[in-house]
Amino acid sequence: MAATGVVDFREADFYDADWWTRLTWLEDYVADMNIARVQEYRLQRSLALLASASDDNFNTVYEATEGRRRELTEAIMPWLSLGPKTLAEAIPAMRKKYVETFGDPDSPEFKARLQELLDYWKNKEWQTTAKT
Repeated sequence: MAATGVVDFREADFYDADWWTRLTWLEDYVADMNIARVQEYRLQRSLALLASASDDNFNTVYEATEGRRRELTEAIMPWLSLGPKTLAEAIPAMRKKYVETFGDPDSPEFKARLQELLDYWKNKEWQTTAKT
């Protein structure tokens, strides 16, 4: 933010809560403006596609402009470029993370624990409905 001239850190008082509050507001505003810039580009791209692309070449034109949109997004908001870029890349990454966190859903141990949990919930539901 100092590089864009939004905040002059020479005047900063790091022990002042109001200064931090104002800085947070400025950060939120700059982030919102960056998101708006990306959305504006996406709208412009959509309008150009609708106006010029035929049914035959729509996907080709869309894919050609998608790289540009990704470049713009990564330049404006570089923290978004850390994850998978496509759904095809995201699904295996999500499955891997799920297996690391909860276990492999195809393993017999996982299935037994899941069945145990389902049985527990069914029993709880029965207890809840029996009391009313």
